[in-house]
Amino acid sequence: MKTSTVRVIAFGCIALTLGLQGLVAAFTRCEALELFIAGFIMLVPAILFAFTSKPSSGIGAAFGSIPFLMWANHAECLQAQQSGGAAMAYVFTLFIGVPASALIGCLTQFVPFVLRIKPRKNLISYASSEQLNKTTRKFGIKKRAKKH
Repeated sequence: MKTSTVRVIAFGCIALTLGLQGLVAAFTRCEALELFIAGFIMLVPAILFAFTSKPSSGIGAAFGSIPFLMWANHAECLQAQQSGGAAMAYVFTLFIGVPASALIGCLTQFVPFVLRIKPRKNLISYASSEQLNKTTRKFGIKKRAKKH
C-alpha cells in the first residue's frame, strides 16, 4: 500500500476514535468539550505516528487508545451519575493509556516480522520469455529493432 493511503486510513481511525467520544457525549450527560480534549490528548501518539514514514503505527495507536477512553467514559459519565462524586478515571487514562497506545503503535511495526509476512515480489521478473511475448502481442506492444 502507498504511504499516502495508509496515512489517510490512520487519520480515519483517529476520526473514528473522536467520533466515539462524540457518541458518548451525545448519549450521556458528560460535557462534550472535556471528552474531546481527553480524546485528543489520548490521540497525540497516533497523530504523531501518522506523520512519520510508517503511518501504519498511527492506526495501532488510535485503536489502542479506544479501550482506555471507553473505560474512562464509563467511569466518569455513567458511574458518576449513579453513585455521585467525582471520579479520576481520566488521570489513570492519561498516565497509563497514552504510553500504552504509543507502545501499541510501535508494536504494529513489528507485526509483519513476527508473523513472517513477506512482501509481494515483482511477478514480471519471474515470467518466462514466452509469457512476455504473449503479453506484448496481446497489448500490441512492438519490439524495438536492434541496432547493429
